[in-house]
Amino acid sequence: MKIHYLIATALLVLIPAASLAQLKPEQTLNRRAISELRFSPDGSRVTFTVNEPPKGASRSRHIWILEVGTREVRQFTNSATEFVVYPREGHGFREEKHQLDVLNRIIGWFDRHLRK
Repeated sequence: MKIHYLIATALLVLIPAASLAQLKPEQTLNRRAISELRFSPDGSRVTFTVNEPPKGASRSRHIWILEVGTREVRQFTNSATEFVVYPREGHGFREEKHQLDVLNRIIGWFDRHLRK
């Protein structure tokens, strides 16, 4: 029950009221999708990812935080951040191909944002 309440709250915050009308199939492609709900150990916060509508070949994802007590929702990552999940990995990267991918992503980020 608690999770349904939090999902509904997050949806109401992220989707303007005017857009709650019936959707046509082609309009569903332009909607945000919420996934990967995680509760903090003490239950005071919920994190979730929001998949933005596709722009060209890419689709950005952002991490959001919901403060349960105050119902305040804020975006934790910005457009310069990528959220990547590797299969079979937790907080660290053990598989060599994942380690290489992380390093290549870091180098790519520096190339895009620091080189002029």
